[in-house]
Amino acid sequence: MGKRRIFRLWMKWEQLFHFLYKVKPIDEEHPLLQIRLRTYKGQPLLLNDGEELRRGDRIFELHFDNETLAALAAGSKSTVHLAIHLIRGTEQLLPQLADRIRTQADYQDIKALYGISHIYRGTEKLGFTVIEMQRGIFRFLTTHYLRLLLSVIHPEGKKRVTANTELIVPKIIAFSSKKLLEKY
Repeated sequence: MGKRRIFRLWMKWEQLFHFLYKVKPIDEEHPLLQIRLRTYKGQPLLLNDGEELRRGDRIFELHFDNETLAALAAGSKSTVHLAIHLIRGTEQLLPQLADRIRTQADYQDIKALYGISHIYRGTEKLGFTVIEMQRGIFRFLTTHYLRLLLSVIHPEGKKRVTANTELIVPKIIAFSSKKLLEKY
């Protein structure tokens, strides 16, 4: 099966996932960053501003739009160039998310933004806390899922994944709503 066909199948899967789990873009015109409203179910996490994320807290789970990521990766001259696009794109969307939390009654109890990604370098400058995932089956499965995803969406495919395996490690990224509202 060709890479394009695999990519199209993956995007169909992603559309279904977004429909089933109500994942929505922060900005329809710039769908790079997407959110899903949910209840946090993990271990307590201490964020860099002193806030603690606990089981039962409402969060916005963050997702990158993989079709947008693939287009950015294809058009980027280097990994650094791609990283700059991702950081700038995220930085432009965070004020919209802060405004949504500030003004929409359904979202005023959101405790934090939360995601798991291998794309975490540079997020601390935006205000995120980066946390190592605990070893275990969830980390193992997440690592392999994200590597598979990268091999599908990155122009260099499997070559990109096998060349930098040690760098493709998922981490938790979290940003307290309190800090988000102060900053944006």
